[in-house]
Amino acid sequence: MKNYKKEFYETMLEFRRMKISSVFPDITPLEHRALKSIDVCSEFDENVKISQVVAKMEIPAPGVSRIIRHMEEKGLVVRTVDPKDRRNTFVSMTGEGRKVFERCEGILEELANRVFLRLGEERCEIVLSGLRDFIKYTNEEIKKGNF
Repeated sequence: MKNYKKEFYETMLEFRRMKISSVFPDITPLEHRALKSIDVCSEFDENVKISQVVAKMEIPAPGVSRIIRHMEEKGLVVRTVDPKDRRNTFVSMTGEGRKVFERCEGILEELANRVFLRLGEERCEIVLSGLRDFIKYTNEEIKKGNF
């Protein structure tokens, strides 16, 4: 069997280096992630806590606070203190934040449509199946341990 390790990891690094978020107008990749996290969390409860956004983004709380503060300055989000427990802070998108978020989501959708159209259905199935298997087998080997 061909040694795929080096080629695979170089390909994954190249994937991470793609500047997909460069297509976003006036928003950074982390701001988009924060808006996406707020959007997902708000599906379950309109009062989204900053701690929920931290958990969803999987980055340290001080970093998320800086991102939220910067987005607040840009008029994309608002923070409010929980009247029942002043230790909690809620965050929500403003109308402008919602508009920017939806525009970014539309851009991502269009980009994905173009790429998948070029790949074709058969190659999309092969890529997705291969990635799912890779993740499954990697997780199984991690659980086994013994490294």
